[in-house]
Amino acid sequence: MDYDFQTQFSYYASLVTEAELNRALSNSLHELGEVFDSLDNKDLSYAYEPGKWTIYQLIQHLIDTERIFQFRALAIARGDKTELPGYDHEAYADMSLHKTRPLNELQEELGMLRESSKHLFSSLDEKDLDLIGTANKLQIKAKDIGFLIVGHQRHHLKILRERYL
Repeated sequence: MDYDFQTQFSYYASLVTEAELNRALSNSLHELGEVFDSLDNKDLSYAYEPGKWTIYQLIQHLIDTERIFQFRALAIARGDKTELPGYDHEAYADMSLHKTRPLNELQEELGMLRESSKHLFSSLDEKDLDLIGTANKLQIKAKDIGFLIVGHQRHHLKILRERYL
């Protein structure tokens, strides 16, 4: 079967309406700011039901995942043929359970990380962005990992708006 981002990652892909990656990354950074503004007086240890992530864990998950996705994109764009592993997002969330930082630090870190993603993808040429590698047992183009970052974020912000705010 030929590689097709829209099919293979249909849910996350459906959340990204922008055709240009840098615009999608920039727009989603603005969306993050809006959500952080609405969290200003919220308790970051709040979970909407037992067993669900806290707001803190959800934000930390966005940070952790973007870092992992950046590495995957870089490895693929550099022609690394190593099959890149998945990661246990629940274990990562569990390790962040009792660690809290002020909201402004989380916002600053996620904003700087997003700027770093923009720089990473802008530094790659089309040939590199179109390289396909294997991450978490799935084929993906380096460029599409950038769109996946945006779709993943929008998925979690939708949950945050619907269930936490």
